[in-house]
Amino acid sequence: MRYLLDQRSYEEMLARKSHPRDCYVRNQEYCHHIYIDGVKYTVARAVYACLKEAQAKNDVDALLHLHMHVTDLERLIGEARARGENIASLRLLGDPPPSDEEARPTMNNSFLPRNRSLSKKPASTVPS
Repeated sequence: MRYLLDQRSYEEMLARKSHPRDCYVRNQEYCHHIYIDGVKYTVARAVYACLKEAQAKNDVDALLHLHMHVTDLERLIGEARARGENIASLRLLGDPPPSDEEARPTMNNSFLPRNRSLSKKPASTVPS
């Protein structure tokens, strides 16, 4: 997964009037994803805000989904810290965006999910 950690990404997500259905836990509840240039990102600050909201509502299904993201994010943060990276200075954590070639649909990959982690070690930073 790709996590955006910065406040600007969170504000951009909140400012958008509409999001695709897969940006929510269900229906139009708990928005925590954003697409940028056709690439889906999980917005870390939104995950924590949605988690707080789901806890207040005792929404078990939402909590299960959001905790999955928190677990993954905390693992990535731990790995970045172990590499000596300053988390506060990072915008992106996790898989890097696909290259132009990887993002271009072909007969062989147009219906297959992209999972760069199977072939390449994920990068942890992208310039702001």
